[in-house]
Amino acid sequence: EHLVALANQHLGEGSVVLYTTDGGSAGYMERGSLPGGSVLTLGDGGWACQDSAKFNPKGLNACMNSETYAGWLTHWGESMANTTASDCG
Repeated sequence: EHLVALANQHLGEGSVVLYTTDGGSAGYMERGSLPGGSVLTLGDGGWACQDSAKFNPKGLNACMNSETYAGWLTHWGESMANTTASDCG
């Protein structure tokens, strides 16, 4: 809630849409979302839209893919992934 208050203070309340990216199922969303409508809950991929609707106010369920990786994702402890634009095209 503190970060929401800071964003509203510096950017103006309601001037931007704040959201969390909480994985692709309700289990992730339960642990990553904030209660109320000040921060929307989104999942990774279109398959998460039904679950995210349970956490968002009616009419404010933005069904969108909030994360996409085209091959350059590196996890902690792995060698750095190197992908060129031609590899992704």
